[in-house]
Amino acid sequence: MINIIMCGHGQLAIAMKDSIAMIYGDVDNIIAIDFKKDENREILVKKIADMINFDLDTLVIVDLFGGSPYNAAAELAFKSEKIELISGMSLPLCLEIVDNISDMSLSEITDYSVQIGKHCVQKFNKNIIKNEEEEDFI
Repeated sequence: MINIIMCGHGQLAIAMKDSIAMIYGDVDNIIAIDFKKDENREILVKKIADMINFDLDTLVIVDLFGGSPYNAAAELAFKSEKIELISGMSLPLCLEIVDNISDMSLSEITDYSVQIGKHCVQKFNKNIIKNEEEEDFI
């Protein structure tokens, strides 16, 4: 089993976990950690470390590359082969991870997350919708 730790600025991680639960129900292996404005990186390293079972594989997902949650998690990931870290936390990305995490190894889900994360931002294309609507009336 791979544990998932989500960490972001403010209450983003808690909100993300709640949104995942709204769609999939409660998922046992997800932990959400908030980074509050009066905290620093050292406090955050301790909060994340306290939630990691270092005997199990853990995927840490943070909001911003280079932000305090990223730097705190990177410090822990640097010390353990059982921790992988990705940035760019979004609901579509987290749902994809939850969908696939039981079928993949830690390195596979990490690589897959980076790949699928690039497809999580899509531009609305009026022409495709317009063409589909026109085809529906033919």
